[in-house]
Amino acid sequence: MLACQPPGQSWMDTAPPGLAAQLRAMADARGWLPPWPQWWGEEALAELLPDPEVRRHFAAGCPRLPLAMFEEVHPPAPRWPDAPATYLQLSEAYADQAAQARQRSWPVMHLAAHHLAPLTDPGLVAGSLRELLSQL
Repeated sequence: MLACQPPGQSWMDTAPPGLAAQLRAMADARGWLPPWPQWWGEEALAELLPDPEVRRHFAAGCPRLPLAMFEEVHPPAPRWPDAPATYLQLSEAYADQAAQARQRSWPVMHLAAHHLAPLTDPGLVAGSLRELLSQL
């Protein structure tokens, strides 16, 4: 997703409909979601984080979150959408968001990586962000 949601929209408004429905179904009776790694299952997490120790450490740091956090409508961000911005696309799953960033004339870079690349390849991600920021 874009780091800054368009004003008047929630994360759920911009999420793929299947994912939004999945999260709503996962919420408990009080409206709390399980920790993020449980959204995808152990096999999917192991594919992203093959090292069991890294995976265990990551999962241990993921709290439960209220579903309401994802349904909250975002207020306007300062200078949105004209503030300088860039977009680092980490996987094909974010092609639509990268296209939106290009439509806003933001510098965009695509890495053949995955959602957790900041954890598995921090040097590549940091270098890519430095390169993007140099374009502002």
